Amino acid sequence: MKRNYDVIVIGGGVVGLWTALQAARSGKSVALLERCERLGRMATRNSGALHGGIYYPPDSLKALHCVRGRRLAVTFLREQGVPFAICGKYIVPAATQEGEAPPQTLDAYAELEYLRDTALANGVEDVAIQRADQPFLLAEWTLRVGCTGIVDLPAYVEALERAVRQSGVEIFLNRTCVAGEAGRVWASEGTTATEEEFAALGIVNSAGLFADTVAEMFGLTGYEVRPNKGSYFQLRFPLPVQTLVYPLKSRDTGFLGYHYTPDMRGMAWVGPNSEWSDDKEDFTPTGDREAFYKGLTQVIKKDIYKPEDLVGPSKMGIRSRLFENGQSCSDFVIREHPAGVCHLLGIESPGLTSSPSLALDALARIGAL
Repeated sequence: MKRNYDVIVIGGGVVGLWTALQAARSGKSVALLERCERLGRMATRNSGALHGGIYYPPDSLKALHCVRGRRLAVTFLREQGVPFAICGKYIVPAATQEGEAPPQTLDAYAELEYLRDTALANGVEDVAIQRADQPFLLAEWTLRVGCTGIVDLPAYVEALERAVRQSGVEIFLNRTCVAGEAGRVWASEGTTATEEEFAALGIVNSAGLFADTVAEMFGLTGYEVRPNKGSYFQLRFPLPVQTLVYPLKSRDTGFLGYHYTPDMRGMAWVGPNSEWSDDKEDFTPTGDREAFYKGLTQVIKKDIYKPEDLVGPSKMGIRSRLFENGQSCSDFVIREHPAGVCHLLGIESPGLTSSPSLALDALARIGAL
């Protein structure tokens, strides 16, 4: 039996849920195909940060969608009563040795200025360089990003799923897409060999870690998503102030470093690290406590936490690192191929924040808005 819709969305993470919701709200009939037994399975491993949009080059897709996506997401969270907090973030020059104040060099201050100017060019609001105003910070100068926040991820996913179902989207779980062409997708249920045909005027590939496999089914080749694991240690207690603390990102290495992240359930975390994996479904946390503690005490005073206050590694997520013909892609990639099929590739951070904006972009490209 062939099932007919206006839009088919492949992948039921936060991006897929937003895409299905936006399409349904525009009056389209929508099918959402998810390979797992529940929606948002991967999304709840995210750090839960609502990013400002400060790290990305102006005019990049990451800058555009992060800034617009955060504003759209905050409106939705307020409407749905999802717990979240615009708690702000401190970005601080990291110390060369844990527990020691970082050198107050002109280079470090210039990097803060560069990041501030990039943020302003991207349209990020409430961002400024200021003297450290919290006793737990090591640095003298910080970049304060007031619009950054955190969200209760399980509650966010539940609210999105509820809104999607109320909008009339048909959800198909345990569906693995096995073939596709313009206007058609074939999917099998669970381990069965029986394939079911789904037809639509427009298709969106938001399959996350498996978006490259889905793209190849539609004839879009040359892309590879490589899994990059990021683990976290849980802290035994949070700081007295609910805020995020990030080290100043190195423009040389691109590594963001270990940062302090509170959540909406009263816990706090340090991480993530960065480890390549051969398995897109290996969610075993890994990490050396000493390395995490060293990273934490390069931005927060050493007398706040002891090594034994780091519990774990306690959780981890997998980044969808995209490569095109063997070369790393620094930006999101959004491609239509063939006509009417839009592929969202390399949707790693700030993918969660960008989700509602990415959904609008993908649907606009296939004429589904």
